[in-house]
Amino acid sequence: MKLLFENWRNFVDSIGEAAEPTPFKSAAQKRYKAQRKRNDMYSSPPGHKNLSSGSPFETKPKRAGTDRLRFEEETELENWRKFVNEEVEEPITTLRIFDFDETIAHTRSETRVKAPDGTELTVRSQQEFEEYMRAAAAKEGIEAFDAVDALIGLGYQIDMSDFSIVKDPHEISVITDIMREFPPNSKTYVVTARQGASLGPIMDYLDELGIDSSQVRPIATQGESKGDVMVVMMKNKIMDNGKSNINRIEYYEDSQKNIDDVLRKVCEDPELDDIKPLDFELIINKVINNDGQYNIQEIEC
Repeated sequence: MKLLFENWRNFVDSIGEAAEPTPFKSAAQKRYKAQRKRNDMYSSPPGHKNLSSGSPFETKPKRAGTDRLRFEEETELENWRKFVNEEVEEPITTLRIFDFDETIAHTRSETRVKAPDGTELTVRSQQEFEEYMRAAAAKEGIEAFDAVDALIGLGYQIDMSDFSIVKDPHEISVITDIMREFPPNSKTYVVTARQGASLGPIMDYLDELGIDSSQVRPIATQGESKGDVMVVMMKNKIMDNGKSNINRIEYYEDSQKNIDDVLRKVCEDPELDDIKPLDFELIINKVINNDGQYNIQEIEC
């Protein structure tokens, strides 16, 4: 275990600071430099690679927009070092993980697609998007969890620029009412499939809702597996008895694709059983939209 966290520290020390100034200009981003003691994570394709190594990222920062892991200024790098030490010295027991779109808020974001044969489509919902991606991936023989990059490589034009902002948001209060409370011995994350550029606007929006964004850590997976992210979180927190100190994960999500992925990788994977505490709980709260009325369906591991 000591070796695992030493590897983390060595990794942080090795990457240094991105050379160019931050391209993000939101109020939340500016506050982070002076006030936040936690750091944002940005992931871009191909995203998480060598998860078994302990670190979910394996390359040095690139220019803005392509970073797998980007730190803003030396203070943010130092905050990440403190975070690593904090995970060793002050382990928590509960992870609260919230999706953003159709979970925290409904937005008017659209995805515009043009296929190589000239067919054009505007996708206006998560379900529509997943159905189109699944059909297009099957047609092209693609088996990736997220087929966007592979399809783009085959000539598909996929415009997701709406998702770099929070466009005309409407709060889903059944979730945000839960999010406003920060129980002891827990940490709260927003884990979104969006790109890293959206994290500043998302954190600004949380502040507008009266949610203390300084207590929330945002992660942009850009379509990568959320189940893999949770497995890494559990493996990075191992106690002397060989078990993860995470004995409860509360996951709030609308996408059945993501829910199935988390069930398969966190609940059903026998390889994870060795580090699960005996009292481990995975509580999935599926957010369901019934003609603008949102409710929660609880799914247990």
